[in-house]
Amino acid sequence: MKVLIIGGTGFISGQIAEKAAAAGHEVVLFNRGLRNPHAPYDVINGDAQNLPAFKKDLLDAKPDVVVNCIAYSEKHAQDLVSVFEGTKTQVIALSSADSYEAFQRLNRGEESDQPVRENAETAKEKHYLKFMGLADYDKNLMTQVLMDAHKQGKIEATVFRLPMVYGPGDHQYAHRHGNVIKHAIDKNPDLLMAATEQSQMFTYGYVENVAAAIVHSFGLAQTKGEIYNLGEEDVRTQRRWAELYAEQAGHTFRFRILPPEMLGSVNDESPRNFIMDTSKFRTETGFRDPVDLKEAIKRTYDWAVSHPEALKDVRVSYDSEKALADAYDSHMQSLLRRPEPPAPGQ
Repeated sequence: MKVLIIGGTGFISGQIAEKAAAAGHEVVLFNRGLRNPHAPYDVINGDAQNLPAFKKDLLDAKPDVVVNCIAYSEKHAQDLVSVFEGTKTQVIALSSADSYEAFQRLNRGEESDQPVRENAETAKEKHYLKFMGLADYDKNLMTQVLMDAHKQGKIEATVFRLPMVYGPGDHQYAHRHGNVIKHAIDKNPDLLMAATEQSQMFTYGYVENVAAAIVHSFGLAQTKGEIYNLGEEDVRTQRRWAELYAEQAGHTFRFRILPPEMLGSVNDESPRNFIMDTSKFRTETGFRDPVDLKEAIKRTYDWAVSHPEALKDVRVSYDSEKALADAYDSHMQSLLRRPEPPAPGQ
């Protein structure tokens, strides 16, 4: 099939292009002239923020599948529909776990029902990231436009909601497992964690597996008109993630568990989890992750070793961390040594 990727050079979109080409599809990118120098993709120059202005170029490419990796607003979806309406092109858009109300509750430090399925409540507030300066961002409005257009027979649409995606090249590398990875690379013996942080569980997805799942959907009739959660089938605590990275580094952490307030944690009175039910896509399509967890962690860790700049935003002072943990241990030991007060009447 001929696959047109809007974007195609980013963290996830670059992997989609690579996996699509490896599967034998002809790949064309639409962006501002960016290309991967190691991949022989054709590139259509244009502005992804104004697709209708390039409608002729896009339709002349005659794609069987279009993957928009940077559609995040109602207008982006409307533009997609206006360009590909009436064609047989399968239109795929990438959404996010942040579209769920449960994710917004997580950010507010509130509990919610888990796991989160595709039919769960979406964010109550429109343009839910406007507090970050993203005034038009709303992947629920984007999804609604595409699904409505599908029901009306205008396009054939599929939407994927992505979890916390990790792996080589992640622009949020430092904020995924960056602190743990840096401690493992430096072979620092201690790893500080808040008492609640150590047991938190989130759904993650390794980038190559996420990309492979999207490519797997190409041309599958049962995926058209559907919304899917993507991500790993299993979840694990933050402490377990740390153990796995340490094992890859040939290292063992001594976990120093402190009260959340000592580590500056906020809204952390209880573990806050976000677990997505990702079974629907696997059940309906037979997809299985091509890269297992051990290999995913190895590739992620090895990339950090060879790209130390990826961890430049991870600020740690091992001496300060040790002093803080030692002070807490000393305080707790002093409490244990304190003599019991005399019983009443003695």
